[in-house]
Amino acid sequence: MKLLADHALVGQNADRDKGLLTGPMFSHLIANLVLRDVDRAMSAAFPSRYFRYVDDVVLVGSPSEVSIGRAQLAALLSELGLDLHDVDASKDFELAAGDWLAGEDDFGGNDSQGWMFFARDLKQFLISQPSSRAGLAARFAEEGFRIPLPDYSVEVGGASYQDRFLDQLRRYPWLLEKIFRQTTPSMLLFSAQTLRVEYTKHLLHILEVGPKLDGYARKRFIPKIRYFAGRLLYLARTEDLPLIAERLRQYPEFAMLAEIIHAVGTRDITHLLRMGSNAAQSAAQVLKLIPGEITCRIESWGSAERQGLAILRANGISVVGPVDDELNRFAMWQERGHELMKSDDPFIQEMACLHGVSEHSRHSHILETALDRGEELAFDATTPIDTY
Repeated sequence: MKLLADHALVGQNADRDKGLLTGPMFSHLIANLVLRDVDRAMSAAFPSRYFRYVDDVVLVGSPSEVSIGRAQLAALLSELGLDLHDVDASKDFELAAGDWLAGEDDFGGNDSQGWMFFARDLKQFLISQPSSRAGLAARFAEEGFRIPLPDYSVEVGGASYQDRFLDQLRRYPWLLEKIFRQTTPSMLLFSAQTLRVEYTKHLLHILEVGPKLDGYARKRFIPKIRYFAGRLLYLARTEDLPLIAERLRQYPEFAMLAEIIHAVGTRDITHLLRMGSNAAQSAAQVLKLIPGEITCRIESWGSAERQGLAILRANGISVVGPVDDELNRFAMWQERGHELMKSDDPFIQEMACLHGVSEHSRHSHILETALDRGEELAFDATTPIDTY
């Protein structure tokens, strides 16, 4: 309860009329905690026909059953001080089961598998051949790909990893075949080139439909656009990114993604920083792979802009901006960075102590280092990639 109360307090401090601040994954936890009793009641009333994903709910039944169920759901939510959206075509709609199931395979087939296999092969390469990471990065850069490559050398060089690896070989002898059939940089480059062509074609085709779709049709198209555009952030030619961003701006759902893509394509972070820390981190991991100056024309530095600036700097990106707050002093970590160990801010103090005494920043190296081979290979803070 304290977790929820503190989170609600943050929302009040942000001058919001109602609702909670949400973010990746944490919103799932909040929804599951708050709606646990609602889920139980609705599942009892609609056995195997009630589905919820965070704040999206699906009821399956006849029109009259769904109408009764909607009223029951609204009453349960009202007891918690929550409101159900009014009936309208964009947020609340009904459709026949056949029309709903038409989207069953929207993310099946080669479109999603191609990326999944690419991510799997990339991670396998980085783990099995960590010394070849720099060469692969150079090959990707030559072809205009902006693909962050975690450094697994620390993890795979440890004795514990080697012991676990030998244990896996004893339990799964077939792993030897996969090891000998190693992925090569040329194979990964070919996969990236193929995905670039296919995803660009798919995205432009979907965007032709236009932003005026509503109801279930919009529900189906928005995830597809997000899927292809999010991956083209790493795959598309740099000169194509501003065009993609401009097309995405027609959709309110892609305000943040459009700014990330635009910032990477133009190296102008003026509008990116106000989008928050997730947007800044997503762009930072790509921007640091591209040489060149960063443009920043911010006149008034608020909290969001300063946080974004600190994230870019922590990733090793040089940006002209204020250094008069402790977060940015920590990100810059100049010769007197260790003084932050005595900060009055508990967060800054703990982070500075974890950094340790050093004349130079260790942030960028730590962010590039994969400390656990079991960790998912995620390219950014908003859309983790699929992998095995």
